[in-house]
Amino acid sequence: MPKIITAVIILTVLALAKLESPDISAVPASARSVGLGGVTSVIVDDPSAAVHNPAGLAPLKQLKFFSMAANTLQDVNYLNYGLAFPLFEHSVLGISYLSRSVPQIPLTDASYALDPDYGSLRFTSYQESAVILTYANERSLWRRPLYWGVSGKFLQKGIVNYAQGSGSAFNLDIGLYAEPFRDLGLGLKIQNLLQGAENRAAQGALLWGTGEAENIAQYVTLGLVNRTLQRNLTLALDFKKNISQSFYPATAHFGAEWHPLDALFFRAGAGQYLLAPDEEDGGNSALGAYYSAGLGLNLFGFRLDYAYCPDREVADLTTHYFSLSYVGAEPASERKPAPVTVEIPPEIKYQTILELKFPTANLTTTDARLLVSGTLKHGSVYVLGGEEHTAAGQKISREVELSVGLNDLLLGTPEQPEVYKLKILRLVKYDDIAGEKAQDSIVAVSTLGYMSGDYPQKFNPKRAVSRQEMAAVVVRINKYSEPVLRGILDEVDILSNQGILKGFPDGLMRPDEKLTRGQLALVLARLLELPLREPRPYTIVSYEHWADPAILALERTGMYKQAEFTPRGAPVTKAELAGLLGRLPQVNSQRAALYAYEETPAEIIHSSYQQTPLLPALTAEQARSSDRLLFEEILRSP
Repeated sequence: MPKIITAVIILTVLALAKLESPDISAVPASARSVGLGGVTSVIVDDPSAAVHNPAGLAPLKQLKFFSMAANTLQDVNYLNYGLAFPLFEHSVLGISYLSRSVPQIPLTDASYALDPDYGSLRFTSYQESAVILTYANERSLWRRPLYWGVSGKFLQKGIVNYAQGSGSAFNLDIGLYAEPFRDLGLGLKIQNLLQGAENRAAQGALLWGTGEAENIAQYVTLGLVNRTLQRNLTLALDFKKNISQSFYPATAHFGAEWHPLDALFFRAGAGQYLLAPDEEDGGNSALGAYYSAGLGLNLFGFRLDYAYCPDREVADLTTHYFSLSYVGAEPASERKPAPVTVEIPPEIKYQTILELKFPTANLTTTDARLLVSGTLKHGSVYVLGGEEHTAAGQKISREVELSVGLNDLLLGTPEQPEVYKLKILRLVKYDDIAGEKAQDSIVAVSTLGYMSGDYPQKFNPKRAVSRQEMAAVVVRINKYSEPVLRGILDEVDILSNQGILKGFPDGLMRPDEKLTRGQLALVLARLLELPLREPRPYTIVSYEHWADPAILALERTGMYKQAEFTPRGAPVTKAELAGLLGRLPQVNSQRAALYAYEETPAEIIHSSYQQTPLLPALTAEQARSSDRLLFEEILRSP
């Protein structure tokens, strides 16, 4: 029974062929797009963009492929696959194949209609396919990236073993994608640009075996995408209009993709579709709505996507979509550190107008709050941090907020506000950096405010950083002026003006592209003002990478090793960026200034009421040694 229903649907489509022929490439070609509610025009840097929006292929920097399999309407089989690869000068070429078919459609004759038991029953199949060749390129518009692309596609459709029921056509799609502001993208796609005339083989028309021709549905899609929350949350919106049928309303599609880990993707979306024309409503089409959900998993560069798209009218028609793509390797897991216990050095107690029990010496900690405790020997009011408080039962017990970095802790009485003057260093604490080689540099650059975690108490050390993120860190380290017009003049522009970060041969800065080790080597060499020679020309005998002169110059300084920058084209992780930038002299000097409190142990300002200490005070050398041990222990803690 389902096959007969499907056959009726297919034959109905063919009966209406004089009006307009549908296009197989007008529907989502990947499970990722289905999970995003059918959003297509703003999917970039993905091999399926060859079908969705040819401009979206332009950012590709390596070979990628995609595939999708699904079974809709119980018997309509979808099978899509394609690949894309860079050519030269930011050019990308894509080749895709789309197909859908309905196998085993029953064909009956008059004898079967009279007596199904003795009548003849034959079967045929309906097949539809598209071969798409896509070219995409990247340009610059007002110093922001602009992608464009064009697709030529050869369409075929028809019934097997029925020559007059088959047709073919050639048509063009064009697409644009631009980012007028960082994290905000706009997409445009015009599908089936060539439009012929009915009843003749015109440009872009579908020519049937009968000699008749029909136009292919023409669509215009406008899209908007925004990336937020460290670019891990993507919100996308599409508006799609069949402009060859003016009485068809436009459909809207919305999707959200959350990327909490480099290897994990959660998706949800909603969209609209055209219902059958209603005769009572003058033949106009109404809109129906659907929702979808999806999941993606990236393992060693292979991404498995799943999408679930239920049918609100027929529960049996719920479809599951599966896609397998190669999009490049990403880290798939994070290590969970083991807890480490930090012991507090011995206290120094004094018998005075104030007896401070904790803390009694300069202290290094990772806590955001510090409990100050002690005893008030005289009176009932004490002063902590410039504010007066009443001591209940002459007991001092109050928490103070610690900011990241060096804090002054002042404790005294209204008459003498600074009886105790201590320095408390609060270090940034992350739960996912235990075991990292650059652990101490991560803590240092984060405490200095140059880098931050992706999530609360999560540094995400394995995540690859972009050129923009690196530029932002360097701008903070060198205290360059912050950009005035955010989104138009970014940190990459500041480093470009300083001659530290240079653009690509086409003049683009590509701020959102992943930073490579070779690029970072050039930035470090320029920050250190190292003399750089030109790389040796490429020859068959000797090959020198364009970053090799900078890497060799860095190695001669004794601060870096050549192995830290190989392979040159590998992306730089957050941990590697912190470790390499943390060795710069300007970072070391600021770090030393931050930790200079070790040179001055806790200062106890003696009052006229103070008596001989109950315990001897630590010498300056003992205090420095104690604090240094504590600091090193905290660096080893999660």
